[in-house]
Amino acid sequence: MSFSRHLPKQRKGRRRGPFVIGALLLLHSPLSPAAARPFLQLDSLTWSGPVSLHAALNKWQTNDFHSGKRQFTTQWLEAGLRHDNGWGISLLYRYDYSLRFTPDTALYYHRSQNGADIADRQYDLRLAVSHFAATGLRIEKRLHHAGTGATLNLGVSYLRTGDLLDGEIRGDTRRATIDYHYAEDKLFGRKVAAPEGRLLSLDAAFSWQPSERLHLEGRIRDLYGLIIWRQAPRTIATADAQRSNTDAAGITSLEPLVSGQELTEARWRQTLAPRLFLSTKYDFGKRTSLALLTRHLDNATYWAGGITWASRGGKSEIDYWPALRMTAVTYATQRWKFRLGADSLDDRRFRSLSLGISLQY
Repeated sequence: MSFSRHLPKQRKGRRRGPFVIGALLLLHSPLSPAAARPFLQLDSLTWSGPVSLHAALNKWQTNDFHSGKRQFTTQWLEAGLRHDNGWGISLLYRYDYSLRFTPDTALYYHRSQNGADIADRQYDLRLAVSHFAATGLRIEKRLHHAGTGATLNLGVSYLRTGDLLDGEIRGDTRRATIDYHYAEDKLFGRKVAAPEGRLLSLDAAFSWQPSERLHLEGRIRDLYGLIIWRQAPRTIATADAQRSNTDAAGITSLEPLVSGQELTEARWRQTLAPRLFLSTKYDFGKRTSLALLTRHLDNATYWAGGITWASRGGKSEIDYWPALRMTAVTYATQRWKFRLGADSLDDRRFRSLSLGISLQY
């Protein structure tokens, strides 16, 4: 369906298949609740380059602005059972939201949201967005090599989702092209039925001690990750802002004319990029280690350095991530682990926030 319209004035019932399968597997003796051990895992990381997280949730209405290119959050919440024979089964919830943009795009949006004149010049507008939220079942298998002491965990998850947002905007403040899939059309207000998506993902985690002092740990999520969407709404459009209006206060507004197509794709495939975490630790004594940490997600790589020391009750670690301005503190025992990281002590000024919880009974 084609359309042409003026935008308003701008200042520059669920299926239970996976859960039934999981219940049947739990009844099987190798994974029976009586023989398995429950566990809980939460891993969350959020970053907002241009503005604080508080401002990001309030339409960027703040005077505290930084030039930046990214905003993202990635959350993994899992609860289930693990057996001593290496098998595990769990319920998994995932939430991912990624925005990548040019510094000009960030400046343009911030100025438009805070009443500044955006007709002073042309802005380079490039924005890519990707988002989904999904719930379902994950099955894992732990492999152990007695000779090297290395362990490898392989997991496969099958999740259901109906929360879709994926696409891009390219151009400038006079002319821009838009191409995106969505469950809710926040740009043009088109009324659509929510699509249905099925997510299949493979993940792996390992630990290895190649020498007496060196320890390696890592994980890869979405080693293979794919969402197959059915009845996915899509808009392909061009926005031309040839007309402008200046109000009594001297603020210039644009009146874009938008034309393009609104359609629904019967089947669409969304590929997920792999996410990597790697920890390398070297022991300098019985209680102290130095750590080098790496995260790769949202098409960017982040590094951190840290120090770990052991006490009678467990291990403590402090890491610093320069690109995220974040200091993270971790404390771990044999059964549980807790991590908290941020770039500020003021919750209204957070631009980075990390939270991790792991419980194993």
